Amino acid sequence: MVLTKTVLHSYLTDRTQKCRVNGQLSDSVPVACGVPQGSSLGPLLFLIYINDLPNCLNHTTARMFADDTSISYASDSAKELQNVINTELKGLSDWLITNKLSLNIVKTEFMVVGSRQRLKTLNNEIY
Repeated sequence: MVLTKTVLHSYLTDRTQKCRVNGQLSDSVPVACGVPQGSSLGPLLFLIYINDLPNCLNHTTARMFADDTSISYASDSAKELQNVINTELKGLSDWLITNKLSLNIVKTEFMVVGSRQRLKTLNNEIY
């Protein structure tokens, strides 16, 4: 199938959804954004949608794979690391809100990597 503007438009517009809870089916409600779950085009459209995410980052490097993203930054100063990461997370949060996405806090981690000797010098400076 050739993906034309008309096909893509019809694929993304005038969609509704229902939800079944405890055997009860809800009324249909319009779907304002997103792609059909489990669709063939869904993963490709999602990648196109989030392709500009790295543009909201000024100091860190984004590594993206499917719906998983990590950001990294190298510093010799715990204070600088904390300031940069907090600033970048604020920019990322703004980008997510603008693009109607959310951060899964349960799956979000912060990790400091370094030699044992170097990590000992931090004295719990990062919080």
